[in-house]
Amino acid sequence: MRLKQKSHCFILAALLFCALPAVALAEVNVYAEGAYTATDLVVYIYANITGDPLCSYGVKLGYNGEKVTVDTANTEINEAVWYFGSPPPANTACPNCVVTSTDGEIVFIGPKLDTSDPTEGVIGTRILLAIAAFDRVLGQNTEFEITLGLGKTNPSPPPTFDNFVTVPPATVLDGSVAFGSVTIHERGDANGDSQISSSDFTAIRSLFFQGKYVVYADCDGNGSISSSDFTCVRNKFFNP
Repeated sequence: MRLKQKSHCFILAALLFCALPAVALAEVNVYAEGAYTATDLVVYIYANITGDPLCSYGVKLGYNGEKVTVDTANTEINEAVWYFGSPPPANTACPNCVVTSTDGEIVFIGPKLDTSDPTEGVIGTRILLAIAAFDRVLGQNTEFEITLGLGKTNPSPPPTFDNFVTVPPATVLDGSVAFGSVTIHERGDANGDSQISSSDFTAIRSLFFQGKYVVYADCDGNGSISSSDFTCVRNKFFNP
């Protein structure tokens, strides 16, 4: 999905399907994991949604433009979960759900509107919201200055935009969303100790048997934890 300009496409859907009382009931914690190589950085944004199911989210990811530039072709919301229309793969993605508002930030707007069940929402732990991909500016260090916050605040012009909204009877949760850590390590540093070593083999094996994906344990960057990551870590260990 390519980055689009700002649009109010989702505001209309949110107003149509989500009447918006102001009392927060659900518990939502947003956090991110990233992995870098010498040339790129990818950040996965997750949420633990443990209260009422959500019918929308809005997250802003900040970055330092002197250290990274956005790879628009690989920056996208998780359309397997957040979509308009029919369930995947026939779903209709929101055409303006990834927005570059200014240099240094990306805004992700994720709707959930399944036309076969309009009141169905999203709930669970480690729900993938979006992926932000970057090209690194060579020669820079690994302090990428990645931050998380509400997707849209104090919009101009109105109407007011509500980011995190539960399914009907709807509640706006923007004031109670917790934005947690942004954890970034080199690809292959599976245990996150800031070095590539034999202990990363143990971490990869544990994740593989748990069926859990951690982006910096995905050494070869193929989107899964598998035996090929052992080979990748071994190569990095012997050829640092």
